[in-house]
Amino acid sequence: MRRHFTSAVAFAFTVLLTCACAVAQQKAAPSPTATPQPSPAPSASPEPLRAVKGQVLTSPAMPAASIEFDKEFKYVGGHSFILYDVARAEQHFFVDADKDGRVKRFYWVQFEGYLPSNTHAYDYKQKVPKSVQIGGLEFIADAYPRNIKANPSPSDSDGARARSFLESKGYRMAGDDILMQRLVHLVDEA
Repeated sequence: MRRHFTSAVAFAFTVLLTCACAVAQQKAAPSPTATPQPSPAPSASPEPLRAVKGQVLTSPAMPAASIEFDKEFKYVGGHSFILYDVARAEQHFFVDADKDGRVKRFYWVQFEGYLPSNTHAYDYKQKVPKSVQIGGLEFIADAYPRNIKANPSPSDSDGARARSFLESKGYRMAGDDILMQRLVHLVDEA
């Protein structure tokens, strides 16, 4: 199934190795007096819209959810950016690393939504036909091994930005061979 939304949002978990977290979907309270606001012009570094308190990442919308991570994972921060000039992306990282900053496993949570000028479409279902239910949300799921040295991401990709962000915080992958588990939830505003 192909989904095309003018203001689509993909909510994705990328998990290195097998880890556990809890996702609770929250119902967003509609505001009867709210009027639609024009989308702000994209900037190089928009501010993150989600917040973290302790081990809980809270998203007020798209989707409204709270995600609680095990205490073995340390929240190391988040950032936002414009991805490929077509989408606004926001990434948050919970890391399990040794004392030298070598990452053993981590959660990479990414919220992504197309900019109003976009003409592209998310097309995960044709590539990844499996899905799972977590906290009342359906996620498209796939897992794959990768050697990040032999197969580096393009420098403007979300993966390259994720690694650069983690490196800026003093973290690096423990090795070049990784196993990724990706879970993607597509949000439809309709």
